[in-house]
Amino acid sequence: MPTTTRKRSWTEQLPFNKWIREQPEIDSHRECFSATNIDFMWEGPNNPGYWLLLETKQYGSTVEKWQLIAFSRIHKAITDPLYRGFHILQFEKTSPKDGAMFLDGRFMIRKDLIEFLRFEKSRSDYETTFNQSRNNRDSLQPEVSAKHTERSF
Repeated sequence: MPTTTRKRSWTEQLPFNKWIREQPEIDSHRECFSATNIDFMWEGPNNPGYWLLLETKQYGSTVEKWQLIAFSRIHKAITDPLYRGFHILQFEKTSPKDGAMFLDGRFMIRKDLIEFLRFEKSRSDYETTFNQSRNNRDSLQPEVSAKHTERSF
């Protein structure tokens, strides 16, 4: 029986990924199973050992609703006081080198991104919001697309 799972390019077809997508008993659409990955678990050599989760999107794309649900579930389960949130980094093109970027729906320049990744920003800059920017033909525009998820630290 053919699967209804979305076909992926050959570059996304690691052997296990390919195998799991070919199994009709665990078809994601028909059987409602779901899998996602997280682009980065970022941690530094800093003291006391802060870390965060980071999802990146190219060409102004946004995190799909089903993936936001999964990310929110992961975020809510984390109780480590050194955790500095789940963040979405969107690129106008592919990286900070070739266009604008938005972190959690806010425009960001390279210097600010480096400070963020070095855990040098204020505590409030690490709050998880799941905010994103939307792609507007010509440029990314800030927009809140997901409900703010609060955590106490």
